[in-house]
Amino acid sequence: MEFVQKILDDTPKPKGRNAFSSIHVVGPHDSIKSEKAEATIRALYDGSNALKKEVFVHRLNTAGCKKNASPMEEYNTIFEASSSLLMAKADRASLLVFVGWEDVSMDAYAAFIGMLPFRGVQVAVLSMRSEYGDLLQFTTPSGTFDMDGLTSARMGKFSVHAVFGPLPTKRISEKIRTWCPVDISAEEGNANVIHIPFKIGGLSLPMLTHNGSCESALDSLANLLKEKYPKGFTPIISCGETCDALGYGKDMLDALGQEDGMIFNHKSGETYKRYDNYGTDRLFECINRARSSTSPPVILAVGGGVNGNCIGLIAAMTNCDFIEVPTTPMHYNDAVTSAKKAVSLVVNDKILSKNILGAFYLPQLAFCVNEWLLTISSANAHATVGEATKTMNMLGMANSVVGATDFHNILGAVEFASDFTKILEEVEGFDNLIAFIESPATLKKKEKIIAIGKKIASLREASIKKQDSSPTGKKSLTFKFASLFSSFPSMASMASLTTVETSDSSEESDEEGEEVSFSKLSISYRRMNTILIILSICLSIYIEH
Repeated sequence: MEFVQKILDDTPKPKGRNAFSSIHVVGPHDSIKSEKAEATIRALYDGSNALKKEVFVHRLNTAGCKKNASPMEEYNTIFEASSSLLMAKADRASLLVFVGWEDVSMDAYAAFIGMLPFRGVQVAVLSMRSEYGDLLQFTTPSGTFDMDGLTSARMGKFSVHAVFGPLPTKRISEKIRTWCPVDISAEEGNANVIHIPFKIGGLSLPMLTHNGSCESALDSLANLLKEKYPKGFTPIISCGETCDALGYGKDMLDALGQEDGMIFNHKSGETYKRYDNYGTDRLFECINRARSSTSPPVILAVGGGVNGNCIGLIAAMTNCDFIEVPTTPMHYNDAVTSAKKAVSLVVNDKILSKNILGAFYLPQLAFCVNEWLLTISSANAHATVGEATKTMNMLGMANSVVGATDFHNILGAVEFASDFTKILEEVEGFDNLIAFIESPATLKKKEKIIAIGKKIASLREASIKKQDSSPTGKKSLTFKFASLFSSFPSMASMASLTTVETSDSSEESDEEGEEVSFSKLSISYRRMNTILIILSICLSIYIEH
């Protein structure tokens, strides 16, 4: 009992709590047969019961505990354990006690299993390590999953709060590395580029909207990234089925002009906002190959908010630099600015809870190609208006006594509060935008483009599978295939024709209910401001058309 009490006393409590609500013990699979680990688990269970603390014991799966586990086996182990915690009703005030065994490299699982539920629960690691090592960085044995607590994109969020073991007591304190996002100064003075000022967690997030042609926008992005990575980088372009069929992934990969890279195509939409849709052997192989070269992996989310959320979580788990290229305004103003990257809890193919497994992770840059925003669905356009209306009407209370208290820390809340529905009445271009999106000519051309794009995607995937099974190298399979279709026009490149195609990039982001905080209120104000800028850009273009 004293053993458990010491762990409870010495592990920092969650914010706003003076005690842990429950204890969740995670240990090795039974097949490991570690007598020390098993004795520790029994002591934790018995001690928790003696203290009348609710306690649950979870086991890692067999594959994840074996030596030389593959990246996919590690990935599944992490998510299965985190999901098990949630199914056992762990909450934000729960304590995860990870019981390590003789193979201390497996301690790394603790950081990732604790990172995911509710984007972080408190973790205490019971380790058998004989030396401290780096307790602010945990990397799985395959080297694929890397939790570096000093990475500024994490905004100081780190799940491991205490480590217990045979070594003398030691407190570790390190300064988080300086935030160095993509330098956008080269675009200052560019009449086609709008810079949207935004801060979160005290860090400035570069957000640019490029109003020029798709080609000029991609050239601008390519130049910014070449400046950021002078020795080259390995772009991993994540896009859903629709954006892939529209040619956005290929356009991006071609424009960046790097020696290696890949298009990571996946199923689209909320139904597939699940971890098994975003982890593949080929993805992790590309990340590890890039790490071993002079061209680090950079993950780019091209698409809607679901794509940005999910592949952003992969970036957080692998400690990769992350770039968001939204093709929907909901992705731009919601998924980007919340910094929350998450997937849903899915059991037996049913979504039990949305966005409950994730992390906070900032992109190095949010870059909007305005022509790609023009392919939104009418549902996405209306959802954007709904989001703006909700936020601005909330701010509309800021001039009341109660509102002044609730929203006192939102800069300009009173001045900016208004009825967004009345603003729309004065912006005549919105109706033109919806009419264009829903016009039969637009929908027909879109259908044809997507049909061709899906055939190309199918051929590409078949080509990659064939090359994967051959004894020759796998380095640039995507590039080899892409060269066959280098002259094929994408959706955006056909914008100069009689109509501009529309996309069903309906991976709309979501915002789960959450307690209001100072940072959340600040974010809400910025998000609302972003919505207005995006809508004004889209509408002005459609007035011209």
